[in-house]
Amino acid sequence: METFFSNFSVMERNGIILLAVSTPLMIWTLWNWHLSVQSKTWPKVKGEILDVAITRRPYLIKYQYRIAGKLYENDRIFFTNSREWERRAKTFRNMYQKEQSVDVFYNPNNVKMAVLQPGRRDGLLTSILFLTAFITVGGMALYDPYSTQEYISKILQPFK
Repeated sequence: METFFSNFSVMERNGIILLAVSTPLMIWTLWNWHLSVQSKTWPKVKGEILDVAITRRPYLIKYQYRIAGKLYENDRIFFTNSREWERRAKTFRNMYQKEQSVDVFYNPNNVKMAVLQPGRRDGLLTSILFLTAFITVGGMALYDPYSTQEYISKILQPFK
């Protein structure tokens, strides 16, 4: 039985896979970057830390804040793609304590979206650089699989 993918070379299939995985991740990363930049202009209200706990992620900081008389809860500290949870967990454990009063920066267009550290974007630039490389290689593999194979072989030759 012939499938759609059987018409493509292995390199072209790899290019399709790279593009299919990298493109949505790039969109998500750029969206986080956008929100991080926007968060620097968001209004600020006083909030309170409800819980600082170790969970599936090494940290969970839950906080609440009130806007127009309505109470909201959130756990986002800042926008990131980075997964350096352990190093940050110690920092956040020392920085935030249960029942502590904190500044909460909320999105005026969606008050359920808030952060404690506006403008911080740890790991986003690194993600953008890697994803750009993956998307470029994926596009090259799809557009010109034979030349891409030659380029990859030349790049990897010192490691053989």
